[in-house]
Amino acid sequence: MTVHKSQGMSLDAAVMDLSHSFAFGQGYVALSRVRTLDGLFLLGWNERALKVDPLIQEQDGVMRTSSDRIEKSWLAQSEADHEKAAQDFLDRTGGKKREERTPIIPGEIVDVPPHATRLAEIKKQYPQAYTPWTETMDQELTTLHNAERSIGEISKKLERHPGGIRTRLRKLGLMN
Repeated sequence: MTVHKSQGMSLDAAVMDLSHSFAFGQGYVALSRVRTLDGLFLLGWNERALKVDPLIQEQDGVMRTSSDRIEKSWLAQSEADHEKAAQDFLDRTGGKKREERTPIIPGEIVDVPPHATRLAEIKKQYPQAYTPWTETMDQELTTLHNAERSIGEISKKLERHPGGIRTRLRKLGLMN
């Protein structure tokens, strides 16, 4: 596969030979496809593969200088100047300032976005859903899988959604 064809991909592992790289940054594009260094096998590389295009370096310098100048100017202004600049921007772009939010009082009923409601429903049925997997959990999952327990049984035992169980089994290389 060429570096060009790999753009946008995320790979668990890759064997790469960058010794014939011909474009600035081509090596970075290839290397950044691999999720971890453990999955990277580099057979060769050349100087150009990891070099930044001189035009990009020059433009980066221009942007950094400009950014420093603007930051110094901003820091020299008062809070009132910042508020005026923000309001001027909103006026020019047709935007409007968001109303101040009132603090939520404990126990008060508020509108909850649909995704938050759905997440709460899932967490009610599967309390461990969306929590990070630990090494201990991975070991327990592996043990249950090796004991030929069904996805449903594992799901109940680990209090996780069946889809989450299948995804983790794939990540651990225990399921296709």
